[in-house]
Amino acid sequence: MDVYLNELCLYHREGIDQDQIVKFLYDQLRKLKDKGVDIHTFIQRFKEIIKDWNLKPSQESVLLEALRHVNQTNFDGAQLYFHFFRHQDFELSVSKNISDSSLASAAHKVSKNEKAIILNIPLSHFCSRSYIPVILSPYESSKLDKLVNVPCFDDADKIHRYKLVHGEVSKQLTDPNKFDVFCREYDQFAIEHDYSNWTPRTMLATDQNRLDPAHAFPASSRNLLATELDSFTIVKRTYEENVVEYTRLGKLVLNLHGYSFNKKLSQHYGKDIFEAGRGNHKLLVSIDTENGGFEAIHSDGNHIGVYGYSGRFLKRYTDKNDIKKHSLHDLPSSMFLF
Repeated sequence: MDVYLNELCLYHREGIDQDQIVKFLYDQLRKLKDKGVDIHTFIQRFKEIIKDWNLKPSQESVLLEALRHVNQTNFDGAQLYFHFFRHQDFELSVSKNISDSSLASAAHKVSKNEKAIILNIPLSHFCSRSYIPVILSPYESSKLDKLVNVPCFDDADKIHRYKLVHGEVSKQLTDPNKFDVFCREYDQFAIEHDYSNWTPRTMLATDQNRLDPAHAFPASSRNLLATELDSFTIVKRTYEENVVEYTRLGKLVLNLHGYSFNKKLSQHYGKDIFEAGRGNHKLLVSIDTENGGFEAIHSDGNHIGVYGYSGRFLKRYTDKNDIKKHSLHDLPSSMFLF
């Protein structure tokens, strides 16, 4: 799924502080790159716009540094004219031909039933809706025009979540109705959940040896999501293939809950480790690549239980050798993300 930085927003920035735009682009482009998302735009055109701004040298330097994370869009228009519709109160305005734009590239992808997303600059007067309607008009007048709606966001986290759901969850939920309901429920969860005050390592009031799933695996706080997550499974094949599939599925579910991949700890221990929370509420999680599910680990490295994708408690090791095997020894706290 390709992500395009919409340079056309920069023509609709009236009243927006330049520092805001520079900071937004720097933060969001770095965040997308950190999440492994490739971003595309017409870089040369972008640079020409920057020159017109008469930015301070320090601002220009920051913006050019941010553009290092962006790939050049190569698109020839594919024998089409492109026009986007902008909603203005109770009427629509139609743009001039935008064939040489990132939005045209994204619209062309969507018209071929491929996935593409637009990153808009917030507060731009370009588009305040969740989708940008674009009409594709062939050069040949005998051919029909085509209207497509390109999903657009003004936040890297929203793009990341959209990619997860529409790029990965759709492979697990092949029933269109179930998938649509999942999308709506997950969107609502993402809006309501306060990640800034997330306390994943919270134990049950009734059992201080078990994690509270509503805190540790927050997407499951919505019953429908919990039910669907528990239904996620793989088609079992060879042991090696099962490990690959359980790893893929585990990463997907942890990302849905909001965990971040810790590259340093993963390299240090030779297995994928995710983390969330800060201080006394920090929780580490590794993926059970043999049976599916998660190994929950205290921030001091001690194993504290095995949980399913929804956070359903599965088991707690009692044998000292098992506990030792699944714990993280000599845990270097300097490698924590948060």
